[in-house]
This record gives sequence, C-alpha cells and structure tokens, in this order.
Amino acid sequence: MFKHSRNLIALALLGGLVGCTSGQSAVEPAVSGANLSLDKATLAVGVATFFDGTQGTNAVATFRQPNGNSATLVNTPSLTGPAAWLVPAAPASAPATGVDGGTNRITAAPQIQSGVTSPVPVADTLAQSGGVFSYGFAPDNASTSGAIVTTSYTMPFWAATGFTARSYKGGPPAYPQERNGLSGGGTAFIGFAQGFLTLNTPAVAGTYNLAINVTDSVGNSTNFAASATLTSTAGLPPYGAPTSVVEDGAGGLTVNFVAPAGVTETVVDIQDLNYCFATIGGSGLGSVWYSVVVQGSGAQSAVFPANLGPTGSSAGACGSTSGPSVLTGDTYGVFLIGADYPLFEAGPPQNVSQTPTLVGAAGQADITIAARATFVY
Repeated sequence: MFKHSRNLIALALLGGLVGCTSGQSAVEPAVSGANLSLDKATLAVGVATFFDGTQGTNAVATFRQPNGNSATLVNTPSLTGPAAWLVPAAPASAPATGVDGGTNRITAAPQIQSGVTSPVPVADTLAQSGGVFSYGFAPDNASTSGAIVTTSYTMPFWAATGFTARSYKGGPPAYPQERNGLSGGGTAFIGFAQGFLTLNTPAVAGTYNLAINVTDSVGNSTNFAASATLTSTAGLPPYGAPTSVVEDGAGGLTVNFVAPAGVTETVVDIQDLNYCFATIGGSGLGSVWYSVVVQGSGAQSAVFPANLGPTGSSAGACGSTSGPSVLTGDTYGVFLIGADYPLFEAGPPQNVSQTPTLVGAAGQADITIAARATFVY
C-alpha cells in the first residue's frame, strides 16, 4: 500500500484515474475507472481555534475506494457553507480566492492539459491542483503531464497578520517510517496526511456541502457528494505552548504540555527542520517528521524515542545504524494539535474504512492548534 508507483505517467492524463493512496502520501498503479461507482465521499466540519484565541473553520473530508485507499488521482472538489459563511474577497495571505472571494464556497478548477491555451484556467481557491483524497484536501492532483504529486497545504488559509501558515505531517512512531529506504518513498514522501484543513474565516452554524467531480480523458463525468452540519460555534480553548521539552541527548526528547478542556486527543508533531544539515555542511535531508498521539486533556507527556530517524539508502549521508530522531545541532519544531474527534484514528494507514468516523461526541470536528515552538537540539 505504501509503494510509490513507477508506471503512472502513461496513465495519468486527466481526471478519472483511480489510485491507491494514503491521502496522496503513497501511490500505486491506477485501476479501471469503472470502479468509480463504488467510491464514496465523507465530510465533517468544526471550529478551528488558533493559538491567539481567534477562531475559524475546520474541514475534514475523505474520498475513498471500498478498500480505504484514495478514490482517484485527479478530482475537482468544492465546499459550500451556509449563506453567512464568508470567503474573503481579498485575503491578506494565501491562497488567493479568485472567483470564490465574497461567496460562501471554495472551489477547484478542472485541469487543462499542458500546452492547451484555451480555455484559460479559472482563478479560484483550490486551483487545478486541489483535490480530496483518502484523508483531506490537498494540492495533490496528478499533474497534466502525468506526474504524481505528494504535497500538502500550508494552513490556515488566509492567515491573519502575525500568523505564519504551517504544513503538518505524520511520522513515526505513530505512523510508519516511510523514509527508511525500504518502501520506495525516498525523499519525495516525508509524512502522512493528518486530514484537517483550517480556514481563517469564522465557522457558521448550518449545513456544509462537499461536491466532487471526476472527469475522465474522454469527457465522461461522475459526481460525488457529502454533507455535514455544524451546530455549535463555541470551539475548543486555545492551545498553549509546551510547558517543557526535555532532550535525552541521544536524539530523543519528551514534550510536556497541558491539553485544553474538551480535547479528547492531541497529536504531537516534531519537525526536524533541516535533518543533519549542520552535520554534513548544508546537504542534509530537509524536513523529517515524527508524531505521538496522546489521549485526554490536562497535564500530558509525549515521549519520542531516540532512534526514529531515517536510515537506509534514502537517508544518504545522514543515515546511521541507530537513526537518531534529531541530530545535535538541528533546529526542530514542536506542534500541538488538539481535537475532539478521532483525528489520528480516521486517517491512513491505520484506517482502511471507506467511510471513517470523522466526528466526536458533539457531532463535529473541532480542532485547536498551538503555535509552533522551535528549539535547537
């Protein structure tokens, strides 16, 4: 399930390709588009609380085959909120909203093949690259040249002044180590999708509708839909910084923190920002991600063992027999992501349900995210 395909270029023309992905985190060969009739989309919405106490909207979507893998490699989604849900017309930060600005929807544009000058692509929020995959929205539509994409959005969309938008990825020990030179992931894939899309526009009570169009290379079009209801706009309390980070000196560390009331689980992500750059003179791997999941609210600790780091051929000159999680001299970030829904449990590779549970006891997907805390090991 986690091998990157080597033969999709010949198959990936336009939409309608059916693939096996983990939120576009790992891809296998495409299969017949006839299986589209079996695919299903799901949606959950909630309130996103940012570290300064401001609030926006959280959207969690899936688009899966019966085996739980991503339904297609190319699709064109839209998310429409209640009439009072407002997409900024001229956001101060990315992404540009184009024709979506001032409306109650975010949309993607159908792909136009390389070299085709007409029609001109529609200028909208998700552009041609935006799709829904096995866990969440991502700018991962296979390109018009057939290339497979494994990137992620930086969030929140339309970040306010003073915010720095961030991307989020899942890594070991909570997720498999996909950068060990054994899976074919290499340096193209650095972590698993965590499913959420946070938007810096206030959540509004009411019904949200997800629509997904899949159009194949000869123009056959199939539509999918899902909806979700937001009943409470209260949201979770803001997440504070870690109370302490204790390094063990061997590559591991312990993050101590207080999870706000109402949080049922926290995903603690560690991002080594420049893995072994300091060690080998500026030619290291770049970002390497680790994750630990902690249940409940109140005082908590997340322990990251010392030997989680990349090994094998994909680690290159950074590799070692022990694979230190963070190397001495590396700068790393700590992310605290609290939720009142099964954020980790709903995602790949641990969840292969076609329609996973995306909401908590309150019936929505509320999230609270601390500011990134940065340290030098």
